[in-house]
Amino acid sequence: MILEVGIRWTGAAYDPQYDARGSGIIRHSDDPEIRAELPADFEGLMLGHQVRTNSFGLRGPATTLAKPAGVFRIAVLGDSWAFGWGVGDGEPFPEALEALLDRPHGGGRVEVLNFSVWAYNTLQELAVLRAKALAFQPDLVLVAYNVNDVEDLDGEASSPTADARLRDVESALNEHCHLFRFVDDRLRRLALRMGVERKGKVDSYERLYAETSPAWRRVRDGFRDIRDTAAAAGARTYLVLCPWINVLDDRNPYQGIHRQVVDEAERLGIPALDLFEAFRGRDAASLRISPLDGHPTAEGHRIAAAAIAADLQRRNLVPGS
Repeated sequence: MILEVGIRWTGAAYDPQYDARGSGIIRHSDDPEIRAELPADFEGLMLGHQVRTNSFGLRGPATTLAKPAGVFRIAVLGDSWAFGWGVGDGEPFPEALEALLDRPHGGGRVEVLNFSVWAYNTLQELAVLRAKALAFQPDLVLVAYNVNDVEDLDGEASSPTADARLRDVESALNEHCHLFRFVDDRLRRLALRMGVERKGKVDSYERLYAETSPAWRRVRDGFRDIRDTAAAAGARTYLVLCPWINVLDDRNPYQGIHRQVVDEAERLGIPALDLFEAFRGRDAASLRISPLDGHPTAEGHRIAAAAIAADLQRRNLVPGS
């Protein structure tokens, strides 16, 4: 009790993500499959960076529901990585991608709309595609996938798995117990300093991505349903695997999972790009937003956008390829 009081008083366990939860930039969605969304016309600070949403509740500049004649639209479905967690307006990769793809056309011919919200999983992204994104008539649906998108899909609410229960306990402790948060913080710093991921975390993901895992089955079904939903509306689907900016060399323990996800996407006829290769060998410490947060900096988003633009053009998925 004395340690808990002392840590709270000194602020030693401060974690900016809990400030973000109270920033007003997330709200309950009336759609039970989406569950959470960004408010329209929001303007404020999040993690010290300016964040604005347009009249449709999308992070990014103003747009119209009707697609202008001659415009190629890309709808990005993703979580915190694609949303631009920890970077300012104009810096998330969807906006950088639009600038790269539109430049050869002199402007106004390619539009990238960012439907991403942090903590989304694949099934929420499918729901957003159906309920929101299709109304904007996208020509291409870009799924920005992260290894943790499989979380919360590993059991029904009535019978959660041991891993799901453990995540719930860890989340509750992180939110309410500053002593736990302080110890967890120090362990994560030590692991990053050593260039490794904690074994328990790696083991949990390996179970979630096992061939018999209900969570992995739901992700695969989600990929197929996103592909089919987009195709029925005349759009193609493209998947980008977004890596945590922590261990950017051969010691990264998630490379096998990355290959598994890319292989599954391509088996379903969805072209896929693993962004880990664009970051391989780079200095992780300079490309993540904080010592303990593997989300990319603005420079990391520029690296991602350049790799995606080049791959889309190579595959003739965008105009002018």
